[in-house]
Amino acid sequence: MHWPTLNKGQLFTDLWRGTMKSYGADKDRSSWIWRVLTGKTWESHGTTVAMSTTYIPSSFDRPPRNIAQKINSGYKACEYALWIYGLAPALLRDILPRAHWINFCKYVAGMKILLSTSIKREDVDHAEVLLCEFVKGFEELYYQRNADRLHFVRQTIHWTTETLIGNTGEEIHSDKDPYSNASQRYILRATTNALNVMYPQIKLTTPEATRTTNSFDLGDGFSFIPRHELTSTPVSDLEAQAILSYLHENVEGNHDRWSRTVTRWAKLRLPNGQMARSTWHEERSNQKVRIARMVKIIDQGETYVGEIRYFFYFREEVTNHVHPLCVVSLFSPPDQELLKLSEHTVYLAQHQGDQALRVFNAKKIDSVVAMVPDFRAQSDGSVDVIDGQYFLVEKPYKKLRTLSGELEEDSND
Repeated sequence: MHWPTLNKGQLFTDLWRGTMKSYGADKDRSSWIWRVLTGKTWESHGTTVAMSTTYIPSSFDRPPRNIAQKINSGYKACEYALWIYGLAPALLRDILPRAHWINFCKYVAGMKILLSTSIKREDVDHAEVLLCEFVKGFEELYYQRNADRLHFVRQTIHWTTETLIGNTGEEIHSDKDPYSNASQRYILRATTNALNVMYPQIKLTTPEATRTTNSFDLGDGFSFIPRHELTSTPVSDLEAQAILSYLHENVEGNHDRWSRTVTRWAKLRLPNGQMARSTWHEERSNQKVRIARMVKIIDQGETYVGEIRYFFYFREEVTNHVHPLCVVSLFSPPDQELLKLSEHTVYLAQHQGDQALRVFNAKKIDSVVAMVPDFRAQSDGSVDVIDGQYFLVEKPYKKLRTLSGELEEDSND
């Protein structure tokens, strides 16, 4: 499963921990300025990885365990994937030397582009530039044309076909005739991709597959999922202001007659199979849940990240048309300097609470994401937390998995 991720994860950790084999004149590792994940720093970094678990939705596969404690205990490829593509760019930005961190971010940014199902030509060109710069920078920063370090440049640095091999290999569920099986998977994938391009209106999931008991089908692959209130509940003044603002801009009618009450729904099934939950649902849960109420919203060409307070719908009196809505507490725009420096791999924003409430059409939600507190590993083994500051983590391989039509289970239910 995801062999390129596994190979890259092992390569980076071997280098940054200084556990890579050394030979000849390079036997003394004191010259390895990238050997920073050692001692208490390595322990505190592992703690930050483990502390992130609560903030990673259950739909993101298995969350990474404390990498400092579990790296030699069967650390899985999906754990490496979340660590490399999600957590490491932010958690290591003050630990790695700046040049090595920027080089790593180029790799992450390039791979994220290539893992998309729909890529513009300019994005492909940009990914090529990023990965070529990563390879060149990797050899200059680590290998340094030193024959004793030739083993640093493993095949995984250059063999991009491993990504395709890994993605296809995980689809094979039988060890009988594996090569013939793999060939059929390639044919199926090519056919599916061609159909998606020619007929984008085709849905790979059947209506029966997305149906849930007592759900409210909203169309286009969206549906509200219980629990839900049986009677209307009053909303706060700030929530009422946000709802009225949306209604005045998007819905015709006399909204002054609105009773300032709503009937709340707990969850929303997305077309990509993910389940978005709400603060109203998660704070009422008797279980220790992995937060799944953070979402990415795309509305009129703008991208927003926010925390879902609750879902509800508004029905027009005359036309009986239903507007599926959600009350969202938006995060601030990201730190633009850090976003640019990290090649858009570190999206760092402030949680704004009640002061940034806004209502969106629920169908504008693109995906469930994680917003992880800005944990800072310290050299003495402690961890600092910057209050109110969070970084964005999106699910690795999410867009590729959308093609399978697989519905993700809400394991907390």
